[in-house]
Amino acid sequence: MSKQDKLHSKELRRKQYLDSIQRACDFIKSYSVECENQVATRLDRLEKIWESFERVDDIDDMDLSAEDCLTNQRIRAETEELYLYAKAKLQDMLPKESKPVAASIQSSSSRVKLLRITLPEFSGNFDEWLTFHDTFVSLIHSSKEMSPIEKFHYLRASLKGEAANLIQAITVTNANYEFAWQTIVKRYSNKIILRKKHIRALISLPKMKDTGAVPLNRLIDDFRRHVQILQQFEQPIKSFSSILIELMADKLDEESLRVWEESQADNDPSFTEMMEFLEKRVRVLETLAIEKVCERSKRKQK
Repeated sequence: MSKQDKLHSKELRRKQYLDSIQRACDFIKSYSVECENQVATRLDRLEKIWESFERVDDIDDMDLSAEDCLTNQRIRAETEELYLYAKAKLQDMLPKESKPVAASIQSSSSRVKLLRITLPEFSGNFDEWLTFHDTFVSLIHSSKEMSPIEKFHYLRASLKGEAANLIQAITVTNANYEFAWQTIVKRYSNKIILRKKHIRALISLPKMKDTGAVPLNRLIDDFRRHVQILQQFEQPIKSFSSILIELMADKLDEESLRVWEESQADNDPSFTEMMEFLEKRVRVLETLAIEKVCERSKRKQK
């Protein structure tokens, strides 16, 4: 096969994979709860499509002009953006995993098998503490069917790194479980430390380098996560609205910041209104990205 034939074949296959990614985006736009059982299959299919696209995109382009090479790079970047968007959305749509622990515990005489329980691991990262604490309390600590020594084994299995070291020297017995659990709680439930950690995390969030739906959506998610945790510590978030707006504005790319500031003019928006505005901008950017890729694909076919 000649070099020209290879390049032509590459274009045709790349167009097929782009059409497949576009169909995933169409599914996302028209999604309803009735389609929930299709999400996992479509996500798996999307991953395979992207792998195939990457293999095709690796075909040597030595004979292309510099302009065509730049065009190829741009198409790849836009297709990757579309793929990442579709992947993130499909992952969000995945059905919540059932909690096998509750179904496993039936009587005081039953023994729960460790391998049947999926618990989050905790290594001492303060950002992960609240999620781990609430999950462990719900599934293990509050259980009336399990003995203290069984709970102790689950606690040891869930802890890693620094957190595991805290209770490493405590002998696994019925009597020692409560002491081990309170040792962990006392170390990581310090509200003052947690509050400082999440405030610093907000300040340290990186500024967006590029304009796009994916980085903006990631920033919104990270910012909101820390703010929601601070709310759990009964922080007066509404009173800090202006500060939060300026913090978020400082992280935005220049174009998003310009659009936000122009939309407000002389208004005095709340932080909630800012987040709602940015979420709408994400949807606009997603639509523009899809339309842009489709338009380039159509031009290539002509």
